[in-house]
Amino acid sequence: MQLGLKLYIYWNGETKPAVSDPKGYFFGMGLGEMYPFEPAFFSNPEGRSYNCFLPMPFKNGMKIMLTNETDTSKSVIFYDVDYTIGDNHNKDQLYSHAYYRREDSAEMRKDYEFLPKLEGSGRFLGVNIGLKANHFNSIN
Repeated sequence: MQLGLKLYIYWNGETKPAVSDPKGYFFGMGLGEMYPFEPAFFSNPEGRSYNCFLPMPFKNGMKIMLTNETDTSKSVIFYDVDYTIGDNHNKDQLYSHAYYRREDSAEMRKDYEFLPKLEGSGRFLGVNIGLKANHFNSIN
């Protein structure tokens, strides 16, 4: 799995990241498997690269960090960040956020909550679900 490479994105000098996700999960590759796909905001056109086309406005600064939290060194990582400066944003500008959550096993007969209760304005753009069946707990 690609849980060891973590992506952090901060907006406007904040100390808490707005995005804090394992790299593969942020880009739509759950369970560490690479395959081609091309929806609207994220893509992996050849099955070997990650692209994000999600607008991520900021007012006075942003910081993007990729950390390796494994014991294995990564010899080469290629990246490209395209941005504009001087854009006029209104005072109610929405910012991109990503939330990562994992449960090692689900509780029987308990609904899984994909999105916790949130407050404030915004838009829910979707969810990336990775699920491995536990055949030892199957119901007959």
